[in-house]
Amino acid sequence: MMNYKLFRLFFFCFLMAFVKGYSQKQGQQKIDSLLLLINSDKEDTTKVNHLNQVAYLYRNNKPDSTIAISKQSIAICEKTIQTSPLKLWFGYSDAVGNLGIGYRLKGDYPKAKEYYFKALKMDEELGNKFGIGKRLVGIANLYLNLANYPKALEYGFKALKANEEINNKRAIALSVSTIGQVYSKQQDYKLALQYSFNTLKTFEEINDKNNTQATYLEIGAIYQKLKNYSKALEYLFIALKMSEDFGLVQLNAETLSNIGSVYLEQKEYKQALEYYNKALVIDKRQDIVSGIANDYNNIGYILTVQEKYIEAEEYLSEAIKMAKQTGALINQMQAENNLYTLYEKWNKPSKALEHYIVATNLKDSIFNKTNTQKLMNMEFDRKEEAAKAEQDKKDAVAIAESKKQKFILFLVALGLLSVVVFAGFVVRSLRITNKQNKIIAQHQLEITDSITYAQRIQYSLLARKEILNSNLNEHFILYMPKDIVSGDFYWCAKKEDSFYFAVCDSTGHGVPGAFMSLLNINFMNEAVIEKNIAEPNKIFDYVKNKLIETTEGGNDGMDATLLRFEKNKITYCAAYHKPILISDNQLTELQSDKMAVGKGEKNEPFTLHEIQANKGDTLYLFSDGYADQFSPKDKKLMSKKFKELLLSSCHLPMNEQKSHLEAFIKNWKGTMEQTDDILVIGIKT
Repeated sequence: MMNYKLFRLFFFCFLMAFVKGYSQKQGQQKIDSLLLLINSDKEDTTKVNHLNQVAYLYRNNKPDSTIAISKQSIAICEKTIQTSPLKLWFGYSDAVGNLGIGYRLKGDYPKAKEYYFKALKMDEELGNKFGIGKRLVGIANLYLNLANYPKALEYGFKALKANEEINNKRAIALSVSTIGQVYSKQQDYKLALQYSFNTLKTFEEINDKNNTQATYLEIGAIYQKLKNYSKALEYLFIALKMSEDFGLVQLNAETLSNIGSVYLEQKEYKQALEYYNKALVIDKRQDIVSGIANDYNNIGYILTVQEKYIEAEEYLSEAIKMAKQTGALINQMQAENNLYTLYEKWNKPSKALEHYIVATNLKDSIFNKTNTQKLMNMEFDRKEEAAKAEQDKKDAVAIAESKKQKFILFLVALGLLSVVVFAGFVVRSLRITNKQNKIIAQHQLEITDSITYAQRIQYSLLARKEILNSNLNEHFILYMPKDIVSGDFYWCAKKEDSFYFAVCDSTGHGVPGAFMSLLNINFMNEAVIEKNIAEPNKIFDYVKNKLIETTEGGNDGMDATLLRFEKNKITYCAAYHKPILISDNQLTELQSDKMAVGKGEKNEPFTLHEIQANKGDTLYLFSDGYADQFSPKDKKLMSKKFKELLLSSCHLPMNEQKSHLEAFIKNWKGTMEQTDDILVIGIKT
C-alpha cells in the first residue's frame, strides 16, 4: 500500500501542475482578450476600464507595465474628463491608484505615496466606497514597507472598517493580512500567526492565488522568526512552488530571498547565497529597487562572513544607496548594521563606529517603545463607541490600584514597625544577659528575615519593568540599596495621555528611609491618581504639604526629580536634584529648586521646567549616593568624577552603560562599606 504522506505529496504536485497550466493559460487569455478589446476601443470609459484591468493583472509580474499602462489610462482621462460621464472619474481614480501600486511594487515609495493619496482623495470626493477601501489597503502596505508601523496599523484598521461596511471579502482579508504583518514586525508572532491563518482561509475560499501564495510566504517568515526552521521552509517551499506555477514573478523573488534568509540563520552560507543570487537575477530583470537593495544587503553580509571584505563593501554600499532611494528604513538599518560588522571584522574601528551610530539611530526611529505602545493600543482605540467606557474602566482600575498600594503600604509599615519593636526587645534582652547567645543569634536571623521580607514588598511598589518598557524609550536602572531596604526609590504612574516617572531619595536609609519611601509613594499616588493633579511642580507641592501635615518636627521628606511625558513634550520638577542631559557629547546640568519635598527653610511653590531634548539624547536621573561613595583611601568620588563617567560611557548601549557604572563603583569602594543608597537611571529621549 502506498505511504499516505507520499500519496499526499504526489497528489499535491499533480494538482499544482494541473492548476498551473490552467491558471496561467486562463490569466494570459484574459490579458490577451483585454488587449484585443483595447486595440479596438474608442478613447472613452470602456477603454479606460480595460486598461485599468490589464494594469492591475500585470502588477506582480510586470510592475513596469502596470505603471506604463496606468499612465496611458490617466492620459485618456485627463484628455476627455471634462466632456465625459461621471463613471469615467471612477476609472480615473482607479488608474491613479494602480499607478501607486506599480510604484510601490517597484520600490519607489515616495511616488507610490503621492499617487495612493491622490487616488484616495478622488475616491472620497466621488463617494466611491469600493475605491476607498482598496486605496486604504494600499496605503497601509506602503507604510508597512516604510517601517512606519503605527501608520501601517492605523490605515490597516481604517481599511478593515471601510471594507467591512461594503462586505468586500477579498479587501477585508487584505486588511487583516496587513495588520498581521505589522504585529509580526513588532515581534507579536502569536497574534501575527492568528491573523495570517485567518486570511489564508479566506484567500483559499475565494480562490485568490496571488494572495494565497503571499500568505504562505508570510507564515513561513513568521516561523523563521520563531526559529522553527523546518516549519518555515515547509511553508516557504509551498509559496515558491505556487509563485512558479502561477507566474508570480515578484513574489517568486521575495520567496527565494526568504528561503535564503532561513539558510543564512542556520549558517548554511552556500545554500543561502544560491537563493539570494536567484532572487537578485529576478529583481534586476524586473528592476525592483527594494528587492535589489535587500539582495545586495544579504549577499554583502555573507561575503563579510567569508572574509571577502572588498566585495562585501561594494554590495553593502550599493544596498544603502538603493535603500535610501526607496526610503525603506528597515533596509537602511540592516545595511548599516552589516557595514558596522564588516568594518569591525576588517579592523577599521572608526568606520565601524560611524555605521554603528547610524544603525542605532535608525533602530530607535523604527522600534522606539512609544510606537510599540501605540500599536498595541490601536486595536482597541478603533472602536470609538467604547472609548468613554474604556477610559472609565482605566480610571476605576487606577483608583483600585491606588487603594491596593495603600493597603500594601500599611502592611509594609506595620511590618517595619514590628521589626523596630522586635529589635528593641532584642536590645533589651542583650542588656539583661549575655548568656543567651544562641537565642540572640536566632533573634538576629529573624530580624534579618523580616527586613528581607519587607524588601520584597518594597520592591513590589517600585515602578514595574513592563510598564517602564511600554512607556519609556531605551533605558537602564542601577539600584543598589545600602542596607536591605532603601530610602531611594523610583516610581511611575500612567494617567490618560501622560506618563509620570520619578527618582527619589527619601530622608535616611535602611528601615527609617524605607518608612519615608512608603509615605512618599502613597502621597504621589494620591496626587496623580486620586486628585488628578497633572503638573509635576504641583504634585510636589501636594506631597510637600501632606508630609508637613503628617510628620511632626524634623525635616523629613525627599530630594527628587519628577518627569512628565506627553507625546513629544517632557516637563519636570526637581527638588535638590539636578538631572543631567547629554546631547552630542555635551553635558548639561538641568535647573533645580534648592529645597526638598518636605519641611525645610523654604516654603515656596516648586518650579515647572521643560526639557529641550533631541531624539537620541540621554537623560540621567540619580540620587547623591553614587557621588558620595568613599574609596579605601578615604577619598569621596564627587560629582565631577561622576559626570566624567557619564560622558565617557554615554555612547554605549544602555545595558552596557549600567554595567560600566556598576563595575566602576564596586571597584571604587573596594572593601569600604557602602556610604548611602545608590540609584542612577538613564533614559534615551
